[in-house]
Amino acid sequence: MSGWMDIARSVPLEDVARELGLELNSHGRSPGWRCPTCNKSKRSRKSNDKRPPIARVGKNGWTCHGGCEQKGDAIAFAALFLTGNVKPASWAVVRSWYSDRGWLEGYTPAARTVPASAPTPKRKKRRRF
Repeated sequence: MSGWMDIARSVPLEDVARELGLELNSHGRSPGWRCPTCNKSKRSRKSNDKRPPIARVGKNGWTCHGGCEQKGDAIAFAALFLTGNVKPASWAVVRSWYSDRGWLEGYTPAARTVPASAPTPKRKKRRRF
């Protein structure tokens, strides 16, 4: 792959989605987004299943469980929303979009505050007789 794609891969999927103006829908342990291809807002027709169709897979990948079965990495995610295709004929629009955000000059993640975790209490050993 070309050099700009290697740099663009360092940008997390959540940051790409936020810059695209997509709201992260969290339902339980399945946060995700609405799919522009199949235009579904949830995975199935079941009324109690409110999970969004596009779900994060692995470190920086995603897949649509809504029916269109589109999948890819963060760059393909941006391409899908910007061009309508995960593998566009020309990547110029996607490259320009990444460049306009200054991400190709070097990505620095937004400052995020991580709550300090409480120390785990030591467990008492049980005596066995």
